Amino acid sequence: ATAASAGVEIVTPVPEGHGIGRVLLQWTDASRSDAGTASGKRELAGWLYYPAEGAPVDGGVALDGAWAEAYRPTLERRIGARAADAMLRARWHATTGPATEGRFPVLIFAHGYRQLPTSYNAVLESLVARGYVVLALASPGLAEVVPLPGGRLAPRLPLGDASYDTMARDIASAVARLPALDVAQGQAFAGHLDLSRIGAFGH
Repeated sequence: ATAASAGVEIVTPVPEGHGIGRVLLQWTDASRSDAGTASGKRELAGWLYYPAEGAPVDGGVALDGAWAEAYRPTLERRIGARAADAMLRARWHATTGPATEGRFPVLIFAHGYRQLPTSYNAVLESLVARGYVVLALASPGLAEVVPLPGGRLAPRLPLGDASYDTMARDIASAVARLPALDVAQGQAFAGHLDLSRIGAFGH
């Protein structure tokens, strides 16, 4: 009780290798319909992690803003308010710094049902430190929470064959997005994606 009242600090594992950059991406798959969005099309989100200059440093939190506030009630139900607060305050090692020199193979990461990709930060950051770019999807309806414009949350989808198909199509959409990301102006990771080496993995 004394430790809890003083505030618990979670120390996260520091990977060895490249520094770690991260940016939140949002895009619309205009080829697919989605009644749960304002546009009527499939609106997707995810974090792109990339090898950054230097070594891994004390970075930011895994979730902030609307994402953290939307996820907090779930965490509190699962592990209690104090533990949830400690987890949301835990600092990881991603920054918005420039990418390191070179091109890196790209992995698309698909989270488990009712999870978020940031729940796998230790795995994702370890891969990036070893020289991979990772685009970690937050699949709307299948992730625990996905904030949408206008303060709404993506409606939940039941687990079943249709949801597996949705996730597969989300992965395909992310792969199709990669060429545009590699030439995106103003993005630190642009010009560093090896589009000849793309893989997918998940939980």
